[in-house]
Amino acid sequence: MGLTLEQRRELRRRKDRRDRIVGILAPTFTFVLLLAAWEALVVWLEIPTWQIPRPSSVFAVMFGSFGEFLPHIIRSYSTIIIAFACASVVGVALAAILTNFKALGVALTPYINMLCTTPVITLVPLLLLMFGFGQWVLILAVTLQAFPILNMNASTGFNNVETLKLELMGSLRATRVQTFRHCILPASLPNVFTGMKLSGIFATTACVSSEFSGGNRGLGARIIAYTQFMKMDKAFACIFFVAVIGLFLYTLTSYLETRVVKWKI
Repeated sequence: MGLTLEQRRELRRRKDRRDRIVGILAPTFTFVLLLAAWEALVVWLEIPTWQIPRPSSVFAVMFGSFGEFLPHIIRSYSTIIIAFACASVVGVALAAILTNFKALGVALTPYINMLCTTPVITLVPLLLLMFGFGQWVLILAVTLQAFPILNMNASTGFNNVETLKLELMGSLRATRVQTFRHCILPASLPNVFTGMKLSGIFATTACVSSEFSGGNRGLGARIIAYTQFMKMDKAFACIFFVAVIGLFLYTLTSYLETRVVKWKI
């Protein structure tokens, strides 16, 4: 006798619960194992602290000197989050425009691809020279680095909707806006969320690299300063803080994808 619908749902819920637990425990265990190996190697090889600090020293500094890091954390995190939000809006909106107006897409796509392949650190000195120092200049630089990859993924999704779906919308006499809203956009959401995940990574790395040459505030600037004075425990602490915001953006986007693209997850 086969399983009832309720029994199948319960088995699916249990499987999802197990998958969530494994998804949390497996990376956590791996992270702890890597930290333990790092600590053991530093002690065993007697590596000087000014070269590679122990993880225990790094975490002690992260919590013990958190007040020293806090202004720079706020500066970097706010830059990354604002630029990521701007990149998400610009990337999707521009992809919608370029895929609906083919001539415009052919004209602008090469330059968007060029922005994607150009390291933002090469643009920061020029932007600072033209617009002066300020956080909004870094936000502009990070947005320029983060939106092209999202634009490319969204455009790929918009251009590869099944022809049968588009013909169905045409047979219903849907307008271009209605076709995009009810057919093209929903069908392309997996590509859009993939682009958002990559955009979050690009925003994080672009912000840190921009701060290398964009003043003395922010985690990137502190990494340079601490490295120059051989304070490697604090430099590694800044790196961990950067990893936290990058992981947060990726996890947030993945969670939103599971809530929105329910037919795929």
